[in-house]
Amino acid sequence: LTHFLHSHKIIPDISCLQETHLNYSPQLLDGYDQIINNKTNKKGGGTAILIRNNIQYKEIPIISPYEVSCCQISSLGTGPAPNETSKIKNTLDTLFIISLYIPPTAKIDHKSLSKSLAFDNCIILGDINSQHILWGAPKSNGKGKAFCKFLNSNNLVCLNNKLPTRLGTNGHFSHLD
Repeated sequence: LTHFLHSHKIIPDISCLQETHLNYSPQLLDGYDQIINNKTNKKGGGTAILIRNNIQYKEIPIISPYEVSCCQISSLGTGPAPNETSKIKNTLDTLFIISLYIPPTAKIDHKSLSKSLAFDNCIILGDINSQHILWGAPKSNGKGKAFCKFLNSNNLVCLNNKLPTRLGTNGHFSHLD
């Protein structure tokens, strides 16, 4: 990660990672605070949010059947953490950043997603392991359709520009994630 950022002269304020495959919490990037959701009971998965250490944020714990890291960033400081059952209402001064990983074998449960990610003013960055024409896949699968239903019912939009999002080990690009 460090090599990629330096070689491309990229200095992000916030980065979201999925499939971190960590079972401990190393310092991933100098100059950044981090929120890491490790898989301690099995191999693979995991999410992280790296936040430049001059940005004020608050970690928001999320109860979800999926792997999720979340933080609240506010130009007015951070407010109280939401409880898992309430629909969060925010001003435009508050933004929630969510790093989401849904494993290939997991099914998308619309109610669980809506309940655990019920934030206004949020950006969800994730590895959903699904396909849909909305993000440039040549066809949609059931998991992609279910995730689009979640997006639509929660007034969220997909910001992917339809370029491939995954480079496989075979060197081919795809729109899987």
